[in-house]
Amino acid sequence: MSSMLNTSRPRPEYGHGTRHEGAKTLARVDDEARRWNVKTARDIIYSKNYAVDTPAIEEILRPQSLVPTVVSTKIDTCCQY
Repeated sequence: MSSMLNTSRPRPEYGHGTRHEGAKTLARVDDEARRWNVKTARDIIYSKNYAVDTPAIEEILRPQSLVPTVVSTKIDTCCQY
């Protein structure tokens, strides 16, 4: 038995086509509700020493599949040329 490459179907072009176009529409929106959920979870994690996978944290974050990470949009201007 010899193994042959199936060439009857075209291979998808990675980086092109609808595969990546759909990902653009699924981007999260950085709104007040999302920020509030992340801030609340972080407050509980740091003030009460809760682990990220505790029921209290999961109840806040799981409905939107969030993680307790904050991204800063401020640019550090000290090192710009």
